Amino acid sequence: MVQWAAEQGRHLELHEALIRAYFTEGIDIGSREQLLALCDRLGFDVDAAALALDSDELKARVRQLEARVARNLDFKRKRDFLATRHSKRSER
Repeated sequence: MVQWAAEQGRHLELHEALIRAYFTEGIDIGSREQLLALCDRLGFDVDAAALALDSDELKARVRQLEARVARNLDFKRKRDFLATRHSKRSER
């Protein structure tokens, strides 16, 4: 849903509401009904939100984004590991 909201320029609003709903209000944000109710509370088009939840295209875009983030994290971990290993060898 955050990706869908981002496409409308409202991802921060939804992200903050999800954090608040889960941690402060104890709402099950994994529940479709609760998620749509939250979208309604924020003034999103609930029918469009429901369509987004069912959209294979949106799911594919999210998976691509997740894969890109994972690759970047993996690269950074390898770079940091090699830099640490190199600095430890230099100290010897």
